[in-house]
Amino acid sequence: MCGIVGYIGERNAARIIMDGLRKLEYRGYDSAGIAVIDGGQLQVRKRVGKLQALAESLKEELFDGHIGIGHCLAPDTLIQLADGRVLPIAEIEGEVTVLSLDPITLQLVPRQAFVFRHHAPETLLEIRTPSSSVTCTTEHRMITIDAETGDLQERYASEIQPGDLLLFVKRVPVHSVARPLTFPHVQPRRYWSLPETAVGALRDATTTSGLSRATLAERAGISLATVNHLLANERNARESYLESLCSVLELPFPPEDAQPIHSHHGNFVRLPEIATPELLQVLGYFWGDGHAHERSVRWKDRRREVLEYYQTLVADIFGIAGRIVHIPNVQAWLLEVNSRDLACWLREHVVNRR
Repeated sequence: MCGIVGYIGERNAARIIMDGLRKLEYRGYDSAGIAVIDGGQLQVRKRVGKLQALAESLKEELFDGHIGIGHCLAPDTLIQLADGRVLPIAEIEGEVTVLSLDPITLQLVPRQAFVFRHHAPETLLEIRTPSSSVTCTTEHRMITIDAETGDLQERYASEIQPGDLLLFVKRVPVHSVARPLTFPHVQPRRYWSLPETAVGALRDATTTSGLSRATLAERAGISLATVNHLLANERNARESYLESLCSVLELPFPPEDAQPIHSHHGNFVRLPEIATPELLQVLGYFWGDGHAHERSVRWKDRRREVLEYYQTLVADIFGIAGRIVHIPNVQAWLLEVNSRDLACWLREHVVNRR
């Protein structure tokens, strides 16, 4: 298992990070690296082998920065195969079926995986000119200019010698028009708030039709319980149900003075069509720690204040008030936003789109 240590403070970041990496050596690793911001510049050191090799390289120039991160890389990451075997990643070849976490259902399911290997170069070159520099592999191709003839020649970076004239592009103009990220228009499932006069008209039409409520429900394609709720005006009416009921009873749709709303609770749901920084921030948090269930969207975090911040953002963007509850027996909190439309929108246009 890889180990990562970061530090932001007033002390020497390199020393603290190295101490942290030493405490993670028990996990097993085959290489390590450290990156520190020193004097406004990012300084990076990497070494193959034990952590001591990295420590030796830092003895010559111990960075003075106060912000940094370190990483020791595990060579034998274990992969759970669908047939029950657990193998080091280095032993897996070709196409295999592994157990993968489904981000929607949060269940482990078999998935086809393909093995790719990237062999990093052992050596990188830094080629400097009076006005610029480039870090590249020895096989990187560059353009040189013959000082006498002006001829251009393509050469490998390993063939470049001091004094060679290199062709560099100082600026690449890009002519484009910035377009905001957009989402397709989605009409949320609508409900209708019915005044007593409209409900009375439904009751009168039911009586005049001579149909029993059971027969009315069957012809409208809805449940008897739904018909009873609508005729008792106990809840807001789903648009498709109300439209079917009006059609069977030969009443105009929508009923007079009925008010459209976006849920049977009365909350309006706003589904954005143009991305904003605030929306992208919520989507980023959703990708990292959120889950879209059938009827709700949930985030889990140990810090309640983080969830309170996103609770406010969600209310401002989507017009829905979420609730924050403590998860029993776990040191974490849950932000839950109940909205089938929002959950479907996230699955269709965010989860599947990525």
